[in-house]
Amino acid sequence: MEKVLLEATTRSESGKEYCRRLREKGFVPGVVYGGKKEVTPIEFKSADLIHILHKGGANVLINLKLPASTETVILKERQNHPFKNLLLHADFLRISLKEKLTIRVPIEIIGSAKGVQEGGILEQIMWDIEISTLPTQIPNNIPVDVTNLELGAVVYVKDLVVEKGIELKADPEAIVLSISTPKEEVEVAEAEAVAEPEVIREKKKEEKEEEE
Repeated sequence: MEKVLLEATTRSESGKEYCRRLREKGFVPGVVYGGKKEVTPIEFKSADLIHILHKGGANVLINLKLPASTETVILKERQNHPFKNLLLHADFLRISLKEKLTIRVPIEIIGSAKGVQEGGILEQIMWDIEISTLPTQIPNNIPVDVTNLELGAVVYVKDLVVEKGIELKADPEAIVLSISTPKEEVEVAEAEAVAEPEVIREKKKEEKEEEE
């Protein structure tokens, strides 16, 4: 995975008022931690990080350029405003390119399932999945091609295809998605199954009465 550059500066101030003024100028407060080093408070341009995430995805490798050093990091957590399109804070984790990471990546559905074209419903249970791999092997997503899935088909974690060096950390028997029959059809089928024995019993009763 290619690394991208994010320029930042260290900060010595904190507090709500300071962070508010910082955001008004288009900057965001954050911290860098991990790697057996102290936590470092930083600030950077909000637009720069948004551009990086839009281009490379949430798990993109970042070369964080500080005044005294450049460190390889990933975005571990970000805080957004509850209703404004505004980034409030970001946490970055220092990483080693030679050590495996445990991280969550999204599951991407590819294609249109045969079962859906026949009237079924694609029910996605898992939207992302935890994996363990080297930072340079982190995929943007785990693809699932559903093109040939028919009604009643189920995809489990064990069915997912990943590249060599990537370990799926979820239960192999966990369901990722399924192609189910519409609820109305199931209810009709169940109703018919219940009604059929009743019809048979009524028919037998009439035959017995006729014999008598």
